[in-house]
Amino acid sequence: MKVAGILLILAAIIILLGYGFYEIMLTADIPFWIRTGLTLLAVGLLLALIALLRERADDRKREAEENDHS
Repeated sequence: MKVAGILLILAAIIILLGYGFYEIMLTADIPFWIRTGLTLLAVGLLLALIALLRERADDRKREAEENDHS
């Protein structure tokens, strides 16, 4: 239940931020360097999130293996 709630919150955040990002990219009034900076920020956050999720999955797997051998 807890995981499902977290996944729904993350999905909502991704959808809302994605839509906002899409609208900003289509707005001609925003300078190129701001659009580029926002793109780099979004990519960096996405990579950090992926790295965090992979690390947590590895930790859980390692803990499960340690508990099995005990």
